[in-house]
Amino acid sequence: MRFSVKKLLRTKLFGGLGLMRIVLLGLGLSWLGSWSSTAVGQTTRPARFIGDRPLYQPLHARMPPGQAAYMKNFGERPQCPYYQAFRVRLPSEGTVTVYHSGVQTIPLTGTTQAGLLVGHVYRLKLEDMPELPGIELYPTVEVLDRLHPPPGRATAYPVPVDFTLDELEAAAAGGLVTKVVYLEQPDLASPQPQPDRIPTATLPSRANVLAESDRVGRPLAIVRLGSRLPVNPVADADFYGTGAPAIPMRGPTNPQ
Repeated sequence: MRFSVKKLLRTKLFGGLGLMRIVLLGLGLSWLGSWSSTAVGQTTRPARFIGDRPLYQPLHARMPPGQAAYMKNFGERPQCPYYQAFRVRLPSEGTVTVYHSGVQTIPLTGTTQAGLLVGHVYRLKLEDMPELPGIELYPTVEVLDRLHPPPGRATAYPVPVDFTLDELEAAAAGGLVTKVVYLEQPDLASPQPQPDRIPTATLPSRANVLAESDRVGRPLAIVRLGSRLPVNPVADADFYGTGAPAIPMRGPTNPQ
């Protein structure tokens, strides 16, 4: 398995503070195979220490879907349920559907975004993609945390879930793509403008992508994209997530 760091377009958030949203990507071209490589890109210092030692991160993206979100929120102060806005974007065209409350659906058409509850897992459906005709993919989104936008502007700052053609092709071929989306610390953000299609740096296969994202920011979501397909909606209810509700949210931009 190889791990890549992808940087999203830098934007000014929350009262003019320049932040950057980053995606850590783990791309496995087979279920059991792995790639090893050396790290490239900018090296950053660990963000959290106990004395002189880095803080140990017991959570990782290889946990069963939902376990990391449950353990993270179990140890924190109880909070009111919050629907975090998510924007999903494909390489070009296609249809994106969000499953919630069992097998109920929300189509993400036009400027519609998905409001997903923190601490839960949701299943998406990707289809009608011209690059992969006849292919349907069912990624999951595990919501770990939320953003804190200005009041009334939640859909102006959605958590981005972008799928590249390489990721979709790898999943269609039987691979597994794992991404951890996190909000970067301002003092660790790159001062250089970032392109719309984000650059990639490679990490060693032994890296814990969730720990790496926590090291330089605040993890928001784990996205897993594989080739598993639904068999029986009644017998395989867990396939569609934890059964939490979701809401459609009208966003300012097209999520696709």
